[in-house]
Parts: sequence; structure tokens; C-alpha cells
Amino acid sequence: LKRQQLSQQLFEKVTKEAGAQQPVGDPEAQAYYNAHKAEFYQPEMRHLRNIVLGNEADADKVAAQLRGGADFAAVAKQSSIDPSTKDKGGDLGFLSSDQLEDNYAKAAFAAPVGAVLDPVKGARGWNVGQVLEIRPGVQLNYADIAENLRFYLGQQKLGVAWQRWVADRLEKANVEYADDYRPTDPTNIGPAGAIGQDPSGG
Repeated sequence: LKRQQLSQQLFEKVTKEAGAQQPVGDPEAQAYYNAHKAEFYQPEMRHLRNIVLGNEADADKVAAQLRGGADFAAVAKQSSIDPSTKDKGGDLGFLSSDQLEDNYAKAAFAAPVGAVLDPVKGARGWNVGQVLEIRPGVQLNYADIAENLRFYLGQQKLGVAWQRWVADRLEKANVEYADDYRPTDPTNIGPAGAIGQDPSGG
């Protein structure tokens, strides 16, 4: 604990002397946003519910029941082998395509609202899903993320100042590593506190 406290004190001293503790203002954050606007895009998300079956035959049977008007939540509670969702009627909530297995994502993001998906084989079994709602992708405005972005850029400044100080000390100390113990980046020992956060607030 004492070592952590001393490390934190050193980190604060180094970054303060480097001028890295100055808060990031809107002009700098706005300029970063303008230069990286494509990164601040919230992808399309879909509200899905899903039933997991042990084999393709059972999945086909359940899909037919659902298309015939059976209540999805009731069938999920009765038939799904996924213990984490069956008691919630198979509800998965809102998900983006990159949060799903590839084959399932392709089916789910090509289907209209209300559609029961054809059975898709996944890592845990055969999936029969349904699209409940579509939330279109949107470009996040600067105002939406300004606070998070200022904090993110401030943390990056601290990290850069710290790494420069470490690199300088290692160079002056002429540190040598045995081949078996040489780190990929000897200067990247990390700051006393965590640096980096999703600037969009995710």
C-alpha cells in the first residue's frame, strides 16, 4: 500500500512539473472531435430475444411454433436451455452486431421488426431469435460527449508525460535487459493510476 501511495505521489509530481495536469478545454476537445468524428458514432442496435435449443430439429420445431402464433416468452421459459435468459423470456436487450456471433448477427440485422429468425447454430446451441425493436445508428454530437472527451484527453496527457519521464530515466540509467527478460516496450510500465477511457462514455 505504501509503495502504491509513493508511486501515486511521484506520478502526480511528474505530471504537474510537465504541465500535464492543466484541464483540457473545449477548443482542444472540439478540435480532437472534428479530427476523429467517425470514431464517435453509435452503431445500430437491436432489441432481441432468443431461445437456445440443443439441436436443429428442436430449433425448427420452436421456430414453427412461434411463426404459428405461440407466445415467445412462454416458449423461451419452457424450452430454452440458456439459464441466463430463459426466465426473462429470452430477452437479450439492445445489442450491436459486434456483440453477437457473426452468423447470428447477420440474420438478426437483416430481419425486420417482429420477424422470427431462421435457426442459427451458435457456440451454445441452436438459436431462434426475434427482433423486437431497432435503434438506428447515430452520429454523436460534440455536446453529447464533451465532458467524457475532455476527461479522456486529460488522461492521455498525463499518460504521455509519465511515459516520457520514465523513458528519460531509463535512458540516463543505461538499463540493460537479459534477452529472456527484455520487455516489448521497457518504457511502458504504466502510470500510478489507470489511463484511458472510452471518450464516448461507453
